[in-house]
Amino acid sequence: MLDAQDAVVAQPAAGYSEQGFPRSEAHTAHLLSQIAFLHREVERLEEQVETLRTKSFADARKITQDYEEAIKQKNLEIEEYRRRGGGEGSGADLLRRCKLLEKQLASVNSEKSVACIEKNDLMAKVRKLEALLRTRRQEYAAAQRSAEENEVERSSAVTALKMAVEGLSKEKESLMQQVAEMQKGAIVQRKDKNVSTENSLCCAEAQTDSVERVTQACQVNTMRPEEESVAVQHPAVFSLRALLEEKTCECDDLRSRLDELSAVQKDALAMLESAKRELADEVEQRRLAMSDAENLSVQIRGLQQRCSDQTAAERMLGERIGTLEDEKQRLFVEKTRIERDRDTWEEQLRQYERDVSQLSMAKNHANQQLGSLASENENLRVELKHFSEREAQMAYSLKAKDAEIQEILVSYQNSARENESLVENQRFLERELDNARAIIASKEESMIYVQEQLQSLQLREQQLTLDLQSFEYETETLHQRLARASDESTGLERKCDELQQMVRAKERCLEELHQSLRELSNQVIFKENENLLLRQRCDEMIGDAARQRALLAAERNHLQELEEANARLVAREVLSLDHHQKQLGASKEVEREREARLAVEEELDRAKKVYSGLQEKCEELERKAMNIESDLREAIASKERLHKIVVEQNEALAHLSK
Repeated sequence: MLDAQDAVVAQPAAGYSEQGFPRSEAHTAHLLSQIAFLHREVERLEEQVETLRTKSFADARKITQDYEEAIKQKNLEIEEYRRRGGGEGSGADLLRRCKLLEKQLASVNSEKSVACIEKNDLMAKVRKLEALLRTRRQEYAAAQRSAEENEVERSSAVTALKMAVEGLSKEKESLMQQVAEMQKGAIVQRKDKNVSTENSLCCAEAQTDSVERVTQACQVNTMRPEEESVAVQHPAVFSLRALLEEKTCECDDLRSRLDELSAVQKDALAMLESAKRELADEVEQRRLAMSDAENLSVQIRGLQQRCSDQTAAERMLGERIGTLEDEKQRLFVEKTRIERDRDTWEEQLRQYERDVSQLSMAKNHANQQLGSLASENENLRVELKHFSEREAQMAYSLKAKDAEIQEILVSYQNSARENESLVENQRFLERELDNARAIIASKEESMIYVQEQLQSLQLREQQLTLDLQSFEYETETLHQRLARASDESTGLERKCDELQQMVRAKERCLEELHQSLRELSNQVIFKENENLLLRQRCDEMIGDAARQRALLAAERNHLQELEEANARLVAREVLSLDHHQKQLGASKEVEREREARLAVEEELDRAKKVYSGLQEKCEELERKAMNIESDLREAIASKERLHKIVVEQNEALAHLSK
């Protein structure tokens, strides 16, 4: 009975000790891993929020600077137009002005749409971060609840162990009392046996000697002939000997049980000490976890404050966008006014053309009158001869001037062709810039795709954590099966160790994946910065192209004015032949026209210099375009490398899930 009770008491204690402590260690390891994961997630979220904040502020500053520069440029152009409004103007200038304003309006609209898209992206990222924070809070609450359940289970395990130790101590005391009573009974029986053997024969004396030898060695001399003789001669002595043997066997059993109980008690005390130490460690870890949770709550509040600051900045950007829309409306009104002015200038140009046609008709009529006067006035032949000589000289000078004008026209046509080639080059550069923008947009889409892949990796990571929790649940069920089936305990313990090693290996793999994801996020940020630099360079090139266009337009206007001046000179020279007095003052006008022609030649030289400068600037723009193409090729190569890295990460995750 005592053996059965000892076995029953020892089995639950051993089973509980084998089941409870590994389970508590697994729970603590799981809690620590969850807390570390939460720390990493909070750090990652802080980094994302910081990068988003810096990016949004930089974009906002850039947009505001661009808008301010555009507004300043428009104000300057409006002032210049107002200064020139009362003076001379041409329909071509107005058309170019209208086209420029339309282009600027389209660029402002595109920038506004880009700002709205970026705002929506930022809002989506903020919502995603809030969802992540909510999930992390829920995970932290679940971890805290599991820690409390663990503590309750440990306290119940400690109380059960204490009760088992108390029961064992009580059983030990009862067994000690039984052993003392049995020793007293054995001493009394020995005394009775000695008294009975004093009045016996010599064989009885020999038998008492053997009994003394038995008490000393706790053994019985079992010699069959003597036993038979003693059993025949002295049956009472034989019965006492048998009783003594039974008592000695019981004493040996009791000693062995006492040794076993003392060993079990020592094991129980050692287990209690280890349980106390583990409980103290658990209390310390829980205190650290609480402090970490407080730090996490503080960090979450800081993130919420940052999100509120971000929303305030977005609100300010919205107000700025509203003001820009008002400016857009004002520019539209200015555009309509300019169109009306353009119509008036076109009407004036038509009137000028009608005046020129009338002047040509008057010129023809004057020529007819000159012919009639030459035929009618024969008295003025000498003077006419003289004037014919002068006329021949003037015709020669006019021919020379016509030749010079033809050279000027040829040079002007060449410059116009070169300007057209420049315009074609500029259009080619604009097409290249559009292609670069399309490539940048595709790159941004690829970056969005990479971010989506990262989010899917995070979801996959959460699924892996759930799988790990399911593995831990399976290990707990295996521990329960170990308690029920003691014969298969060794094999199941090996399996549990292998599973724990697999879990650790998976945790290490997950940490490596986290590190690789951080590296990918850093590369993505670097590529975004490169995209921003490329955008800035494209904007600079667009501004340079616009300035070059403005210079070309100014040169064209200047050349048109020169042509008009030449036309006026020709008209004046033709009209000066209608009268004799005008022919006398023609020499002075010719000298003035020569001076004007020299001024025109100087202006043409300056125009050629400006044109050479424009050619150099166009070459610089071509070099910049080549550099941008090389940068885009590098960006595409880096994008392909990132895609390969993401594919490798997906393959690694698929392998881990398998």
